[in-house]
Amino acid sequence: MRNIIYSLRVSEVISETKHAKTIRFDVPAELKEEFFWKPGQHITIELDVNGEKVRRPFTISAAPSRGKALQITVKPNPDGIVSKFLCTKVKAGQRLDVMPPFGGFTLEPQKDQQRTLYFFAGGSGITPAIAMIEAALDKEPRAKLFLLYANRTADDIIFKEQLEQLEEHFSSRLEVRHILSKPSMWSMFSPWKSGRITKDVTVEYLSECRPVAQNTQYFICGPGTMNADVRKALQNCDVPTDRIHAESFGGNLETQKEVSSVPALLKLDYYGEAIELEVAKGQSIMNAVRAAGLEPPYSCQSGICGACRAQIKSGAVNMQARMALEDSEVAKGAILTCQSYAKTAELSISFK
Repeated sequence: MRNIIYSLRVSEVISETKHAKTIRFDVPAELKEEFFWKPGQHITIELDVNGEKVRRPFTISAAPSRGKALQITVKPNPDGIVSKFLCTKVKAGQRLDVMPPFGGFTLEPQKDQQRTLYFFAGGSGITPAIAMIEAALDKEPRAKLFLLYANRTADDIIFKEQLEQLEEHFSSRLEVRHILSKPSMWSMFSPWKSGRITKDVTVEYLSECRPVAQNTQYFICGPGTMNADVRKALQNCDVPTDRIHAESFGGNLETQKEVSSVPALLKLDYYGEAIELEVAKGQSIMNAVRAAGLEPPYSCQSGICGACRAQIKSGAVNMQARMALEDSEVAKGAILTCQSYAKTAELSISFK
């Protein structure tokens, strides 16, 4: 991923719920290829806040196969400068600085295969799920899809009408169940269950929604401990690790412990250019690279999005958090530079 930013015009702003907004973009013809995305990927929005560049990733909430405009769906985070700006200040006709799509939490439609696809979403975690569901319904005619979607109340359900329409149109292929932590006694909406998506709830859900094909994949996106709870439940049900795909967001994603580090000489393959620089003790690889005047790719700076991913060629690092990486990727040398600190006195790292 290269550090390239484009100015895109906002074509439309849509209120999905009281708080969530969908922002659509006009992508000029000459950038269509650059902004083609896979279901589940993000774009990064960059804002200038008091002279400082602030970047945050937001998932694209539509499938490219439906011919929809590039769009993100955002809920304001109380501490989120960018998300609050997008939900309260952005209007149609405005221009925003946007980085092209990226991310490895994706669904690749498989036209000729019969698969069962499970989706577990919490709150804004529906944004990658809706893009994946649309893509699978369009491009996988033999796939059976199950969605378990958790929210606080019925009024907080993003894409509620859209999901109802999809479930009605694809009644034999898509089943949606809702779980609400604070259901209203005055609401006519009836969820499958009250509470949250926990390990026990996941096991109960799987016992009622049985797979119809041996090729089964599981996609999880939610806040807090939801991802870990669902993953543990699946593993307890003997689901192979390579069939479980997860992306985290929002509060308490992973306990970030202090990690040890040492001063190091960093040998950097910066897109084919060989560079050597010093990394101070307690300094992340990302900060060292930026302090040297380079502009490596980055976005969330918290280990969630994976934009700052690089490959370690020699030496070792300690990572503070790595939600964007699977264990198998780490085993092959993938690191998140925003979360990586030198463990050895010499390091060799490559940006791809």
